[in-house]
Amino acid sequence: MHLSHTSLALSLIAALSAYTAGQDKSPAAPTAAHDQAAQISEYVREVFQDRSGDFWFGTNSDGVGRYDGKSLTFLSVEQGLGGTAIRGILQDRGGAMWFATDGGVSRYESGKFTNYTVANGLLDNEVWNMMRDRAGTIWVGTQEGVCRFDGNSFVPFPIPRVDVENPASRFSPKVVFGMTEDKAGNLWFGTDGEGAHKYDGKSFTSYTTKDGLAGNQVRCIYSDRRGRIWLGTDGGGVSRYDGKTFRNFTAHDGLNNDRIFEIIEDKAGNMWFSTLGAGACRHDGKTFMSFREDRGLTRSHVQSMFEDRDGTLWFGCSGGLFRLDGESFVNVTKNGPWRKPESAPAKIADPMASFARMETGEWRRPTLTLIDMFEVWQWGPGKHSMLAQTFGTGIDREPVRNLELFYWHPGRQQVCLLGLSPFARGVSEGTIKFEGDTADAVFDLYQTRDHRKMGLRWTFAGPDNYHSILLEATGPEGLKQMNAWDYVRFKTLTSKPPIAEEATKPSEHLKIFESLLGHTWEAKGEWGPTAGEAFHIQTTFEWVPYANAIHARTFALTKDGVGEPAHVLDAYLYHHTGANVVRCLALSKSGSVYEGDVSVLEDGALQLDLKGYEGERVVPQVVRFDFEQGETLRQRVWSLEGTERTLMLDLHHKKLEQKKN
Repeated sequence: MHLSHTSLALSLIAALSAYTAGQDKSPAAPTAAHDQAAQISEYVREVFQDRSGDFWFGTNSDGVGRYDGKSLTFLSVEQGLGGTAIRGILQDRGGAMWFATDGGVSRYESGKFTNYTVANGLLDNEVWNMMRDRAGTIWVGTQEGVCRFDGNSFVPFPIPRVDVENPASRFSPKVVFGMTEDKAGNLWFGTDGEGAHKYDGKSFTSYTTKDGLAGNQVRCIYSDRRGRIWLGTDGGGVSRYDGKTFRNFTAHDGLNNDRIFEIIEDKAGNMWFSTLGAGACRHDGKTFMSFREDRGLTRSHVQSMFEDRDGTLWFGCSGGLFRLDGESFVNVTKNGPWRKPESAPAKIADPMASFARMETGEWRRPTLTLIDMFEVWQWGPGKHSMLAQTFGTGIDREPVRNLELFYWHPGRQQVCLLGLSPFARGVSEGTIKFEGDTADAVFDLYQTRDHRKMGLRWTFAGPDNYHSILLEATGPEGLKQMNAWDYVRFKTLTSKPPIAEEATKPSEHLKIFESLLGHTWEAKGEWGPTAGEAFHIQTTFEWVPYANAIHARTFALTKDGVGEPAHVLDAYLYHHTGANVVRCLALSKSGSVYEGDVSVLEDGALQLDLKGYEGERVVPQVVRFDFEQGETLRQRVWSLEGTERTLMLDLHHKKLEQKKN
């Protein structure tokens, strides 16, 4: 596998970042009359995409459907499949496909099936779900309990039985409907009537309604990127477990109903909950949004949700398959449509070109008040991003420092913005678009206790003047003007605000980065299965006073040491006031965008669950960062497919020198 200087630097900043979730205005009309004969199946129960990009659909009575990008074919019991009802799909490390069925477990490879039943160690042939852990072991939940695959056959894995008040089960309390592995490596099992059980490798901890769980019939379990555990129950709603306490959500809080069938987290960090009888709903961390008939989801039993590698969400329902297109659904039948219509606007040759007018000199905001503000703009690596730094003195004569980052996001196909501003007391996230001599931005301002919908409008009057208007959404009344300023370009900045020494230290949320500041970190060596490619990279970290952020920059040095180092990566590390997490945004010379949140592991190591947008590809990675003796940073990067991790990089970075003031 070839890894360039740029890719290596990307992975480095991703690791260092480890030191460290709207309402649609116009719901789509319901789709046309539902043609049952054209549907993939009466019940689409599972959706899965394999490594080659093929889609697999588990049905309740028609076996397995496979769409390879050209045609849809089916595998059935006549061809060797173990059962007609498919309740779980996964792919193992070798590429073989596995199916949980009502007739045991089926393994499919090179056009042939191998079936496993009670004769091969299963506790029961009614298999309800499957999971592959990080070590590659396959686990199944059956009518009579849990089994794991040892490479040849299945071995029972006993889980505790507990006494509960008013016991109730759909089938049997021995049934295990949901399984997951959390960030710490604990295994979770959800039962049909006796709550959930966590296995830490040595012992079990059981959770029932006595402990705060929403219900004892646990249909599904999901571990999100922040390490929290979500448990969906049949009749009690959803529980979120943070490691200490449960927070429960029901229809009273905004769920469509309290019968939860499946839970997933999308790439934007939203949580999705499917229900039996009431469609699906999305939770952005604060509010719930319902997705039902008014948005084209004509079948209310949602049994499967899946996000593919391109970020498209698929929903398997009672009556067919649906794909989310924007904020409404498309019913995908045997005849498609499998993808979005080819009517998207042509790609912009250089979506960041309009920002070139901001590049030279500094911009000053003339004012009659005591506020004195300046802007300085500079390109990011590869000119795929631009950083605007605003600084000056406020009314109280205290220094002010804001960062605004504008960058092309290949996954969203938009110019996005990120603003870090203690002056506005929050974090801004949104998009901006240039049209000739004007630019309009819409963004969400996340403050400690508030979430505000904002707008920004720029109007240029020649190359050296522009007018800026800040707007705020006021509901049906539209946008209200908050402030307006005029900026004039200066070639030389003559007045700079004082930077108090005590303000140069990281805030409490960012203290985990403190040991990285003021140093140059270096890694060099070779990459590749044989001789490989030599690399030599250096990374520095700058604390941005008052903006409560860290700006990290990575450079690749030339092989012979002659010539300027290549600026290959920028990373911005900050506390997100809305989500109350530390986040990283990394931007590469090639135009790739990497985003992720941090989690602190039990042994003190820091982990980043990262999604990289490399052109049209979405690349999930897990990065771990450790300090070691001898002032060395150890960085490991794993690629992620489902729950399987593959180690891609293991580097040591040496502290070179103390930066001089």
